[in-house]
Amino acid sequence: LDPDRQHQTCRGVSYYADAKIAAGQPCAARVYLPTSDARLIALDAANGQVCPSFAEGGTLNLLANMPYPKSGYYYSTSAPLIVAGKIIVGGAVNDNYSTEEPSGVIRAYDAGTGALLWNWDSGNPDQTTPLPAGQKYTNNSPNMWSTASADEKLGLLYVPLGNQTPDQLG
Repeated sequence: LDPDRQHQTCRGVSYYADAKIAAGQPCAARVYLPTSDARLIALDAANGQVCPSFAEGGTLNLLANMPYPKSGYYYSTSAPLIVAGKIIVGGAVNDNYSTEEPSGVIRAYDAGTGALLWNWDSGNPDQTTPLPAGQKYTNNSPNMWSTASADEKLGLLYVPLGNQTPDQLG
């Protein structure tokens, strides 16, 4: 138990079978585990071992390019959506503690490599290409802490958004 965390919640993991890897090979089928400390970990579905070819040794840092990356202020509470070989990730922020909150940016990563493919930041909606090192997403922007869905046939992603923080204390 970490009392500095607003929510001790994990609403699931996501499964992905990588068509580029032969069945039975390491990490051909993966489970993606979001964590309360802003990481996304790729595990081999067959044995639970970390998939080292994903991101940095199997772990994706979700605080990259995040403004105000204070411990416990940004984390995943819901399973990421996997669609068309992309992992769609949102996150929760600690509402109403500060006006210096992380961003509610929604990002898509390559499900095989963990490479960032695009981002959608409601505070800067026209900038969808990955940000260069040193640039930050918009702080206090609405976040997607719940579960997204998609319609592959229509090419649409549906994302539930919260409110911009601070949303109770004005």
